[in-house]
Amino acid sequence: MDNIVLQDDHKGDAALTEFTTSEAARFLGCSAGYLMKARQIGYGPAFQRRWKRRGIFYLRRDLEEWRRGRRYLSTSDC
Repeated sequence: MDNIVLQDDHKGDAALTEFTTSEAARFLGCSAGYLMKARQIGYGPAFQRRWKRRGIFYLRRDLEEWRRGRRYLSTSDC
């Protein structure tokens, strides 16, 4: 029998939670200005653009993935 892992519906919903730039910055522990600059140079987390001037939104799963990718083993790696 195959082992099938079912994703918890509530967990999936949380992964799709949208954050504004300010909310994403608080979640990541950085400034909104840092996220804006990182977005401009292509270094920051993936984001979604909303139409009609509603701004930029980040998905929680993208923020968590970006944060995981920035883990270091020593300060000389930073």
